[in-house]
Amino acid sequence: QQQQQQQQQQQPKQKSQQEKQPMQDAKSEDSQKPPLDERIRAQRSWDTYQKFLAEPGSKCSSCWLLSKHCCCSGLPQGVKVRPRVIVAIHHTELGKHLGSNTAKLLLHFGGELLAWGLQSEEEKLPSLL
Repeated sequence: QQQQQQQQQQQPKQKSQQEKQPMQDAKSEDSQKPPLDERIRAQRSWDTYQKFLAEPGSKCSSCWLLSKHCCCSGLPQGVKVRPRVIVAIHHTELGKHLGSNTAKLLLHFGGELLAWGLQSEEEKLPSLL
């Protein structure tokens, strides 16, 4: 009787593990690619960023601060970082172009921008590592 009870208790566990396995496999495949709507939002953010660079309005396109608070003239000119520096920024930050993101100042010194979430940018990542 004890053996039957143990077997009955193990059967639901085995079934639930078997049921979860295909879901886990699908999740691991999906987690490698951002969802389609996320890629669309990333592309929109990139497009917004490109428009901002072309027409920054009242902000500086380099430091992203309001023009009256621009810090670019106070930064050393002609100085480049020696190691290759990649500034990985999530597409939502890129689309907002907020002045509080100080990592973008590395771009002034030769850093390269990588927009996280944008498929074309993420494809570059393995070659950069």
